Amino acid sequence: MAGAKLMGNLKDGREVYEARGNLCSNIFGLSGRGVSAPYLATPEQVALIRLDGVHNNWSRTSYALAKIKGKSTIITADSPYMNKTMARVAVEAHRSGKYPTLPLVVYEFLEDIARKQSSLSPEERSVHIMQGKPNSEWTIVLTPEMEDSKFLLKRFNDQYFKKFDHSSINFYDLPKNVSKGETTMNYLWFNLPQDGSDLSARGRDLGGGGRASGVLDESRSDDAPEKGFSLGEILDDEGLTSDFAPNQIKKIRDTFEQKGYKITRKH
Repeated sequence: MAGAKLMGNLKDGREVYEARGNLCSNIFGLSGRGVSAPYLATPEQVALIRLDGVHNNWSRTSYALAKIKGKSTIITADSPYMNKTMARVAVEAHRSGKYPTLPLVVYEFLEDIARKQSSLSPEERSVHIMQGKPNSEWTIVLTPEMEDSKFLLKRFNDQYFKKFDHSSINFYDLPKNVSKGETTMNYLWFNLPQDGSDLSARGRDLGGGGRASGVLDESRSDDAPEKGFSLGEILDDEGLTSDFAPNQIKKIRDTFEQKGYKITRKH
């Protein structure tokens, strides 16, 4: 696991970082640079990063998707996986070749919120039920005028489609053969614009290597302290233990601090 790398600045001056590794590593890396929760960029922020010319890398996003058998996928901006504990749950599920699952009530709760927000414009919603219908390959073809696109890309929707000359963007939905008795819940990733800017609710193993961008909020002052982590937390992040000899502990701690982490010395 390495610290997040500064990739450049948005036109409004905010710093953009990129962290690599599994989802836990992404969260640790970005939060270690001062990026606040939900740490990972939203699809809207990823669009802005590309429009402002910072980079065009693919990125995991902070959005999550929920599905039960026979019902449409729901997208929420409030992902349960954007914290250290739940991120680890998702990573372990992916490492086992499965999608993370949560109780059925999670889908029902999100569905209720989405229905209450349906009178709002797509750009104003925090939870959205996908309106597009999957084709035979279980892909929803998004076009700029669709509510689904406007919810995902918000104020940059039209500009993004035009900038990258996309007449449509493929949204790879969660599999249709999910459980009816529990909520299958995954995260959303955003592919490269040169590859069509696909948005996907499936694939991109959370337990393996991968990229995630994060935007440092402009309200954070330059002299604000870095977020500290105990060494034990960082070791746990990689599925390790902190049962090392003192000289090993020092070597690992020094390595992480050289990569930009500020570690609370509890070990």
